[in-house]
Amino acid sequence: MSRRLAVCDRLAALLLGLLLLAGGAALIAWQQGFIFPDTALDTSELRAAVATDWYRWASAALGIALVLIALRWFIAHLRVQKIKEFSLAGSGDCGRHVVLPNSAADAAADALTRVPGIASVKGKAIIERGTPLVVLSATVTRSLLLADIANAAEETRAQVRTALDSPELPVRIELTSTARERDRARVK
Repeated sequence: MSRRLAVCDRLAALLLGLLLLAGGAALIAWQQGFIFPDTALDTSELRAAVATDWYRWASAALGIALVLIALRWFIAHLRVQKIKEFSLAGSGDCGRHVVLPNSAADAAADALTRVPGIASVKGKAIIERGTPLVVLSATVTRSLLLADIANAAEETRAQVRTALDSPELPVRIELTSTARERDRARVK
């Protein structure tokens, strides 16, 4: 999710929350007689508007517009921003030196797969909250201890940062445990 989308989400949630809070407070104040004392609600104009022919079409159009807005919002949240290329130091007027970060993430995943006790690793380079990030998702056996993978993870992180020429690049290594040992598929 992009930073702009996150800001829009938070702003919309804040406005909706404030609107609901103000509406609820106004209804409570009206019920207690603090605002509009001795006033009955007259719905005759509303009933007349609902009975007209244009009301159904306007309601349908509003409903379709809200569905389209909701679909757009949902699709925007599904999309993950991927890093297409990463410029290396030394790029200038004579040319650009680039590396494909997904290739570096895949190579790091292959290197991490060689550690005993790691069943599989997938790598990807994405942009999360406006910051480039390399994510390695590893599936490990239940018998593997965290101390066993800590050194390999640190080496892999250093290799990714060196390959992408970015010493401060965040590298996230996510560990997922497999099911029981006897449930794993084995080839004899």
